[in-house]
Amino acid sequence: MTATTADLSFKFHFVTNGRAQGFAKKGSANNDSIILGKDVLKYDDIIDTTTRDQRIVLVLASTVNLAPNLSKSLAGGSSLVLEVNGSKARELERQIDRITSQKAIANRKHNLLQLGQGDLLRAVSCPECEAAVDLTDFERTSHIYCRFCESIFKENQPTLTKGDTYRICDECGMFDRVKGYTEFYFYFLIFIYGFSYKRRYMCDHCAHNLFVKMFWINLIFLLGIPFALYVKFKSMTGRSPELQQLSRANALAKKGQYQKAESIYQQLYQHHLEHPGLLLNEGIAHLNGKDGEGALHCWRRSLQSCANYHPTLRLLYSLQKSGQ
Repeated sequence: MTATTADLSFKFHFVTNGRAQGFAKKGSANNDSIILGKDVLKYDDIIDTTTRDQRIVLVLASTVNLAPNLSKSLAGGSSLVLEVNGSKARELERQIDRITSQKAIANRKHNLLQLGQGDLLRAVSCPECEAAVDLTDFERTSHIYCRFCESIFKENQPTLTKGDTYRICDECGMFDRVKGYTEFYFYFLIFIYGFSYKRRYMCDHCAHNLFVKMFWINLIFLLGIPFALYVKFKSMTGRSPELQQLSRANALAKKGQYQKAESIYQQLYQHHLEHPGLLLNEGIAHLNGKDGEGALHCWRRSLQSCANYHPTLRLLYSLQKSGQ
């Protein structure tokens, strides 16, 4: 797999402490590196990316040797956060993911060839973002997970669930439709008034909880009520018909009512047979209902369906580490 991506030009601001800094700078991404103003960032120095709205987070390797200007713009010690003008943040992320993943596969192939094990290499291209997914260390299963865009697909087939829409919720850790919401509060205290807001990314059920919180806090001053109602409207519309009841099943799962949740998940499996994300959720339902054996059974099925499904692997690792 070789990257043949066209150059991408964009304008950006560095983000520190949550705020975009200074005037917009010119940037570009080609097959060899990313140019940020006058500084160069190599693809080999980037180990992960995340995009939220216009902002992209570049997680850097601990061994990276940055130019002074880039070092001053680090957020959290090992990440660069860029606010990209227009709608190019997602495009930039996908270009970075395509090139870094293809470089990683090339390095993996080289190392295996040196060991005389070149035939063990197994990689596929994600039909959604075109990143190279390394499956060398995993059993062959019916589903494949792209850790770059979080989409789930079957080999040589279209995407089953697109990670742009259906992925793990930042707030509760369950598979569902995830959107960005503005949490807004207005206050008025005699001679003092103002408002506060922030962006949050969450599933439909978590958005319902946010709506309830915003509604009651804003009720006394009324002006914030339309923002709360919009959160509710946004969380209830535009769902995929095949996953219409997913939020309801997840709500029951969070309460540990796994028998009621299971009946809904069974209906969802009719359209998404053995979907690893749905099986992850069903396992969480059993765990919350104090049924550890049922939880493990669901998570085994999740990995038997998709051996490289990182959310299930991460959950099992965290539970093992905590001794549960």
